[in-house]
Amino acid sequence: SEQSPDEAAAIDSVVVTRFVNMGGAENQFLVDGFGEQLISTLYQIPDLRVLKGSLPYEDEAPREIAARYDVDTVVSGSVQELDGQFTIRTAVYAENPAKRCGQSFTGTVRDMFSLHEQVATAVRNCLMGAGGGTVSPASKPAGSVSYLRYLRGMSYLARRDVASLRQAADLFLESIEIDPAYGSAYLALANTYVLLADYEAQNEMFNLALSTLEEGIARDPSISEPAQTYFGYVQTKRGEWAAATESFRIATGSDIEYPPAQHYYSRLMAATGRIDDSLEAALAAWEMDRGEQVLNSRVAIAYFWKNDMELARQYYDIANAMHVGAPIHQLSYALFLMRDGQLEQAREVARNAMVLYQGDASWVDPVFDALSADPTSAATVAVLEEYAARDVVPQAALVTFWVIAGQADRAMQMAWRLVDDPSYFEVELLYLDEFRVLRQHAEFPRLLDALGLTQYWQQAGCRWDNDAGVCHSS
Repeated sequence: SEQSPDEAAAIDSVVVTRFVNMGGAENQFLVDGFGEQLISTLYQIPDLRVLKGSLPYEDEAPREIAARYDVDTVVSGSVQELDGQFTIRTAVYAENPAKRCGQSFTGTVRDMFSLHEQVATAVRNCLMGAGGGTVSPASKPAGSVSYLRYLRGMSYLARRDVASLRQAADLFLESIEIDPAYGSAYLALANTYVLLADYEAQNEMFNLALSTLEEGIARDPSISEPAQTYFGYVQTKRGEWAAATESFRIATGSDIEYPPAQHYYSRLMAATGRIDDSLEAALAAWEMDRGEQVLNSRVAIAYFWKNDMELARQYYDIANAMHVGAPIHQLSYALFLMRDGQLEQAREVARNAMVLYQGDASWVDPVFDALSADPTSAATVAVLEEYAARDVVPQAALVTFWVIAGQADRAMQMAWRLVDDPSYFEVELLYLDEFRVLRQHAEFPRLLDALGLTQYWQQAGCRWDNDAGVCHSS
């Protein structure tokens, strides 16, 4: 039914539940695509708070979903395929103001992008009132073949493991080859490259991400603002703090919401010691997509960095249930368990991480045996020296073990490597409580200067509090 302008304006928040797949598993990537494209489109509506639900509508009553996400409105949908014909049904539910809208659409796989547009337009019209014309993303594919490659690539990208990321990259490259002006495929490919940098030649992957973004913007200028997300992330990993801040200012200030922008901005804030700002950005990203594994992981890490063990535990449990495999997640969770006195569980996390990243796990048991016996003993130092000489312990883990062992000089030797290669290990580790022995080292202020952090804080209106190891807004 028609809504009055006042009623339409009263709706200011919506959650889009996961679309229900009423067909075969082979169509799941198409079903998920409906929800993703609808959310991306709703992000373009000014002053509308849009969240992504983690469960299908059928698993919970709409009133309960609205209360759980603290929103006015719930949008749900289903996709059914029969003999090559797809039927898409959508429903919009709101109590205050009262609103019910339902509609169905049919088409074939060749009509998929058009169907996405029809669904988005119908939902927008229900939410905000009719008359706005057809809703379409700023970046639009030229045809169905490139779009289907893109959607399938997104399904692999969501899995995050190295084999899936490589498959995703191949599919995005195929999408671009078919349709060289499809900006969304460039964004997704750049994201894939920055994730592959955790597994493969980092500098090469970062350079591929940057060249992909540059070509994508030249072909499709509509992606220029969200593309700053990945420019900013690479700049963060390369220690270009001011440039990264400017990139994220553009990405997070865009009229179109883009959850990865807040996520990677949180990484920059953590790397520059702005721990409160890092948590705020992590929560902003999580709020938009509570079911995304890496966003739950980022919130867990942000709470841990703030020494809130209980909330960190809550989000680590959620992220672990989703099988997050990112290196910073594995490292931070292992350290969380060590701080929590759960050395055996930390040992298992470390061993599983080495298996996941196809590394040498020979160091795990000897090192954890030594740490369990006495972390600061000469015997522990000897074990760490032995495996450091073999170059089998990941740098981030090794520098952490050195500070736990109280070996500030050895940790400082590793930390100086950050000046030439800021991605040598995660800079955000420097601000943890465990790293206080490093921050108290006589060379630490000089290290901060060499990393460009002192100058960055001065320019950002911050100050360094060596006792807390954080940067506070002035």
